[in-house]
Amino acid sequence: MSALEDIGLKFLHRFDPERAHGLSIQALKWGLAPLHGGPVTSPRLTTSMGGIALANPVGLAAGYDKNAQTLGPLSKAGFGFLEVGAATPRPQVGNPKPRLFRLKIILRVLFFILLVALAFGIYYKAQIDFSNGERII
Repeated sequence: MSALEDIGLKFLHRFDPERAHGLSIQALKWGLAPLHGGPVTSPRLTTSMGGIALANPVGLAAGYDKNAQTLGPLSKAGFGFLEVGAATPRPQVGNPKPRLFRLKIILRVLFFILLVALAFGIYYKAQIDFSNGERII
């Protein structure tokens, strides 16, 4: 994480999640967010979904940019796909606040699970003889 990203996260964590969300949208609109420059690409990450080729399988789910205000900047954030906007013809009031919250403990657990899954994947690949594609154990 760059120093600018670290400062930005510390700044956003000083606010409640709803306000931080709004500030992050504004930062993207004003060009203040550090961006990758496009989708993260690698032959190993290329995938498809519904017959559509994707540079990588990591996308931004619905809800972050409901009004599609930051499509340009988000397209440079490294995601393989973006889901922005809403499926309604007119703006909706939405759910009562608070709608956003931080899950620091759960995120740590998810990160641990990801590490275990990654370790398992590395172990499994180590058990394959790549010259002929067969398991050696």
